[in-house]
Amino acid sequence: MPANRHWVVWMLLLAIVGLHSGCKDASMNKLDTRQQKTKDYKNRKILKPSGKYDSAKANPSLKRRQPIASDASDLERSFQASRATALVTGKPEEVALRRITAAVRASLEVGPTLVVWVIDRTPSASKTVTDGTAAAKAMYDVPEIRQATIGSDQNLLTAVVMFDEQVEFTLDPPVADWQKAKDAFDQVKLAEGGKEMTFTAIQQAVEKYLPLRTKDRREVIFVVFTDEAGDDADKVDTVTDIFKKNAIPVYVIGSPAPWGQTNPYVAAGAKPAGPNDDTYPTHGPESIMSERVNIQMWGNQYGAREDLSMIDSGFGPFALERLCRVSGGEFIPIRPAVGSIYQYRGTAIGHKFWPTGSELRFDPKVVGKYAPDYVSQADFQQMLAKNRARQALVDAAKLAPISIDAFPSQRFEKKNEAQMARQLNTAQQFAARHSPEVDQLFNILSNGEGDRDKLTSLRLQAEFDLAMGRTLAAKVRLDGYNAMLAALKRGKNFENPSSREWLLEQGIKIETGSVIQKMSEKAIMYLQRVKDEHPGTPWAKLAEHELNIPLGWEWKEG
Repeated sequence: MPANRHWVVWMLLLAIVGLHSGCKDASMNKLDTRQQKTKDYKNRKILKPSGKYDSAKANPSLKRRQPIASDASDLERSFQASRATALVTGKPEEVALRRITAAVRASLEVGPTLVVWVIDRTPSASKTVTDGTAAAKAMYDVPEIRQATIGSDQNLLTAVVMFDEQVEFTLDPPVADWQKAKDAFDQVKLAEGGKEMTFTAIQQAVEKYLPLRTKDRREVIFVVFTDEAGDDADKVDTVTDIFKKNAIPVYVIGSPAPWGQTNPYVAAGAKPAGPNDDTYPTHGPESIMSERVNIQMWGNQYGAREDLSMIDSGFGPFALERLCRVSGGEFIPIRPAVGSIYQYRGTAIGHKFWPTGSELRFDPKVVGKYAPDYVSQADFQQMLAKNRARQALVDAAKLAPISIDAFPSQRFEKKNEAQMARQLNTAQQFAARHSPEVDQLFNILSNGEGDRDKLTSLRLQAEFDLAMGRTLAAKVRLDGYNAMLAALKRGKNFENPSSREWLLEQGIKIETGSVIQKMSEKAIMYLQRVKDEHPGTPWAKLAEHELNIPLGWEWKEG
């Protein structure tokens, strides 16, 4: 019996030892797995830039860390996901600087880095620059960033450039001193003039510091603060080639472009006071040339609740967005919260700022499918020559905005024939004022209609269809109104003997002939196609609103 007890005890001890050993083996396996993942992360592959341009061919020794590949380790994806979560909360400028901080960290993982800050000091940029430089200073308080500025290795160098009409190298030569870097941002002083030589400043800076990239093999990042498109955007092709060839990314923190406009206030009729007036900055457009055919909505009765003249394009000003995309950087738009009060600080600009917080905005994931062609001026001219619809759209967008923002006369009291004739003649002047500009627009777009089906870009399809649909709709309403007045002038008797006036009301019926009827059907076809095929876009929004405004007219007795 004792022997049996000894045997049982020994068996229990062996089981415990085995269990402990198994747990230890499992723990070691998990530890080995974690160590392997950590090793994978440290030794992850740095991808070459994708796309038509291969930077390695232009300069094989210059490479840059790229976004994480789809086959990256779980640890890498988790790391990036946790980092991304922290990038989306806070003031717009703070959120933007977190993304810049992430880019600087990634660059430091590749090698020693130079960050060049290029700062707009014109009055209109004061809000962006004030909050942006404060956030930039905070970046140097991040332990990892500050550590890179300490020691003899000089892993992180900083240069600061300011510009308006002139370019000033505020912190030069670049320093590996976090305190000097922060102090340099405090030297930003607003200029009085409103002219912005943005690309001149960027070009001078990159040419000055290019040897640190080509000779010292240092990573270089450009960060630009500006609220405008730049008064020298014609230099974009030359400047972009330098950054593309040397694999230097450009990040721009600035205002998104208003859809199809340089400035929404100027488009609405506002006039700058002079060449140095910064009240109405150049914010756009988002495409190399505007493709927006600007027709103000007909009649306040059918007006939308939103201001349809103020629309966020979803992209940066063309030249800056092109520079960012081609260089491998990013345009980071600064937008106030919807409904917020987003005023300039310490300027006399007042309320003429952009964006306002009340403009129409659309889902970036949807609008992102409608990006402009970020090509050179020479390539763009070739594109225009190949498609008449595209050429017609650009030509039409060059015309002055058409504003038909009030109803014409609709009430005609009949006291006697002479008095009625005078009323009708006066009313027909409304159509006479607006018809020529609408007809001009219609003729231009009609020249390109034959090539409409050859357009393959979603953006251009939506742009052309909306432009043609709205132009046809305006023409149908004007021509129909004029024809209805002409019919009344020829004579029309009251059905009710007690009636004393004619009322001309908008409706769905077309009573003015087959030509106007066919134009009406075509207008509806174009507008409905935009609404159906491009939901969630500015084009669909405007098409839907246009479809709600009746095209026809009908007489009623009063």
